[in-house]
Amino acid sequence: LVTAFLFRISSLAALVATILTALLAVVLALAAPGTLGVTTGVAILTVAIAALVMVRHRANIGRLLRGEEPRLGRKAPG
Repeated sequence: LVTAFLFRISSLAALVATILTALLAVVLALAAPGTLGVTTGVAILTVAIAALVMVRHRANIGRLLRGEEPRLGRKAPG
């Protein structure tokens, strides 16, 4: 939500949330295995899902890098 509020780009917020979720799963699995149910297997699965999300959203990432991704609250051109 912070990313969406600051940058007004929903796809950026979703991608950031995906990356942070995978990172948090890895940190919890390494630092405190089993905390909140996060085991090594869960962390690996979370990272794999995050990687798939990134692959599937290549077009969004390209538009973000080019500055062409629509912002929240603005009408689409056309």
